[in-house]
Amino acid sequence: MQISFLGTGANGGVPQLDCRCTQCENARLDPAAERLRSSLLIETGDHKIILDCGPDFRQQLQRHHLNLQEIDLVVITHLHFDHAAGLMELSCGNRLGIPILASEANQALLRQKPEVNFLLDSGYIRLISPTLAQRYGVTLLDVPHDSSFPTSAIVVNHVGKRVWYSPDVHVITDAMLQAMQTCDLLIFDATFLKESWKPGVTAKELGHLAIEQSAPILSALNKRVIYSHINHSEDTSAVKSFLKPFNSVLASDGLTISL
Repeated sequence: MQISFLGTGANGGVPQLDCRCTQCENARLDPAAERLRSSLLIETGDHKIILDCGPDFRQQLQRHHLNLQEIDLVVITHLHFDHAAGLMELSCGNRLGIPILASEANQALLRQKPEVNFLLDSGYIRLISPTLAQRYGVTLLDVPHDSSFPTSAIVVNHVGKRVWYSPDVHVITDAMLQAMQTCDLLIFDATFLKESWKPGVTAKELGHLAIEQSAPILSALNKRVIYSHINHSEDTSAVKSFLKPFNSVLASDGLTISL
């Protein structure tokens, strides 16, 4: 199984529009520091699966020399802009009937959107059930993130290797721990390093578990851990230094690993 990080940024990417923080200014000068919105490509040999389809989807496909004909399944964790806005790009090609997987709650929300109904009625996409998705080795698990937006973690299983993907969570539940213990690779929420993000604003209030809180928990599972979905405000050098004692790493756009 090959995993490619198509994007590793949070909702605004890096650089974020109209932001003049150190990280954003650096990314304007150094393209290697840019981060598109978080998305993964998983290639099992049997299927090519996209995890999250944000507003940079077109650019991500071009960077990785992919076209819509090659994509077997698109899986959506939740309907925040940075994870689902790219669905409309699926009307711009010649591919019809692209399977889209989301939780039942998110499928109900998708059907309330006129633009998604256009995609469905025109035959560009079709929503598939979590049961049907098992043929791709994909399962969903509800995770806590934003009470207004039902959110899933994604587990991809192929020939005994399992990948966990949860870019947005604000707490690790017992059910999550039990599922993560069965996985070989954990890809986890890197939005904020510290719980106290700004004076009077915490990571949890914004729907995220700070790295300083999750890293000890994940490290104790003795799994390979990669963090993704980092906010533009975060000093990546500080994050990498913090993660090193936990044998965990921060992903960058274009990172590709085999499992």
